[in-house]
Amino acid sequence: MRASGRPTVSLFVEYGSDFPDWLFVYPFVGRRGPMNVATNELQLSGGLIQRLHRFQRNFDENYDAVTGWRATAAESFHHDEASALLATLRDEVKHLDVAVTAEP
Repeated sequence: MRASGRPTVSLFVEYGSDFPDWLFVYPFVGRRGPMNVATNELQLSGGLIQRLHRFQRNFDENYDAVTGWRATAAESFHHDEASALLATLRDEVKHLDVAVTAEP
């Protein structure tokens, strides 16, 4: 996925992924795929990294592809936190001139 010809970071959860930020067409990283949290290519704050891990964990523990969300509270957290995370992620990477998108 590309937006405006700029490198793109996409926020989306994926079963079995450790982290919900994925890099696409990102020249100084040189690959496409999940962000490497250990090297923190996007220079994200520790607080945002913790929130992103919690967001991914909530999905892994509470969503089933066949039956859906196990609890309304988990679903509400996911949708509310997705919006907040997207705004924070955009703010934290604006100095890198990348586009930030989200997958439903």
